[in-house]
Amino acid sequence: MTEKGIQNLKDTVASGERFKEIGKECGVEIRELMWLMGDYDVCCIEESESDKEIGSLLFRVGSKGFVKTSSYRAFPSDKVQNLVQDIS
Repeated sequence: MTEKGIQNLKDTVASGERFKEIGKECGVEIRELMWLMGDYDVCCIEESESDKEIGSLLFRVGSKGFVKTSSYRAFPSDKVQNLVQDIS
């Protein structure tokens, strides 16, 4: 969270619910939203048809100034198998 986000910490669960709604608007299914202890404040597991929807969601939410985002592209095992099958 940014300093602005921390100042509104009491609203964090409601903000998480709004994030899920914005995700739907962007074509992103929020599968899990968890608050963390450590270097990051929140972890979200999302699913969409393409990276474009995820980018749209993160840009839209980040532009409000309450959070900074980092994203990681994850692959299920069957997709990884397809990616690595031709490695010799």
